[in-house]
Amino acid sequence: MSTDSAVMKMNENLLWFSVLVLSILAFFVDIKYVVLLFFWTMIIVFVGNAKRFYSEKNYGLFTVIRRSLYVIPYLLPLLTDFKLDIKCDYLLFWCSLGLFIGVAFIAPKYKDWRIALSMDIIEFSRKSSRVYYYTQVFMLLGAAISEEIFFRNFIIGYTTQGYWYISILLSCVLFFLNHFGVKWNNGFKKYDYIVQITFALINSILYILSKSILPCIIAHVTYNSPHILHSIKSYYYHYHFTKNSQYQI
Repeated sequence: MSTDSAVMKMNENLLWFSVLVLSILAFFVDIKYVVLLFFWTMIIVFVGNAKRFYSEKNYGLFTVIRRSLYVIPYLLPLLTDFKLDIKCDYLLFWCSLGLFIGVAFIAPKYKDWRIALSMDIIEFSRKSSRVYYYTQVFMLLGAAISEEIFFRNFIIGYTTQGYWYISILLSCVLFFLNHFGVKWNNGFKKYDYIVQITFALINSILYILSKSILPCIIAHVTYNSPHILHSIKSYYYHYHFTKNSQYQI
């Protein structure tokens, strides 16, 4: 078995082990974990197979569908009696703290992003279709919002019944597995996973202290902002400064 296959197998095993753990929690701790189990299983199925939605003939449509699957499944709990926690005391302070947290996670790679976002580098990138850039920005923004709603507001806010430590642990572990466990994580490195776990823990604490999901969303969107800005600048360059680049599918 190749190294990639072995890693993929381990990823899948960890995902389905998490399903087993949630089943045990639902049986022994709180019936609400059944709801979490259902939605988590849906996420595993949809997000794990998102890249299978591809067609050169209907590239635009399938790109929209594929990238929507990285956003919509996390919002399914909104179909239940689950409510968003938005308002809180000192909201401006907590939102400012969320912004600071997002910037703090970008800071270690500031020099790398400064180079990557320069027009001198972007001009050498290959041109993608308009729908590629539109959906990329939608996915990065949408995933930041929907993941915080699911992993923080839903897991911690909805399932906490005197077992807040379990909910925080689940929030961090499932957030990590959400990125590590899918089949399409070849570009991730050990540093990225450490950042994800740390980010999940800090945002979980931020949610508990602020009692609002909005600061967490701001932190996540800020952390994703270099990727968003890169897509916007690439689109602007290729569609306003040059017409000669080749398409990248």
